[in-house]
Amino acid sequence: MSFLMSARSTRAFHGEARKRARARYHYRRSAEGLERRGVVRRRGDAISLTEQGKEIARILSSQSGARDSAWNGRWRIVMYDIPVSLNPFRFELRRILVGAGFRKLQHSVWIHPRPCEELEAFLQRNMKLARYVRYVEISPFPHMRTLADWKKLGVT
Repeated sequence: MSFLMSARSTRAFHGEARKRARARYHYRRSAEGLERRGVVRRRGDAISLTEQGKEIARILSSQSGARDSAWNGRWRIVMYDIPVSLNPFRFELRRILVGAGFRKLQHSVWIHPRPCEELEAFLQRNMKLARYVRYVEISPFPHMRTLADWKKLGVT
């Protein structure tokens, strides 16, 4: 009884309560954000994937399998020059490139050894970017012949 009445136990109790409340808050905010983006649907405490969420899950699962496959020796290059008026799209494109593992070759030019389905889906969803973004597959060029050369590039 004396332990429960001490300041140390009260402090520990409040610390644990704050930690759990913070976890509930972050969970709720994450679920709300995913629901706003149309990735999940919430009904009470139940959360289910929408069609868009299922597409994203399929892309992510296919990317994990693609990394295990042998490299075919061809590079995927993304080049873009997006106007300032479309800044949110530029930021989203860059987030996708970094998340997919692309490396920056030079300003607004990114390179990766494997295809990126998430990038292809993003460009299909945002057709107004088509005139500003080029996504090409090319043969190796002199200073980029191996995956080791690609890994030497900095991740930005």
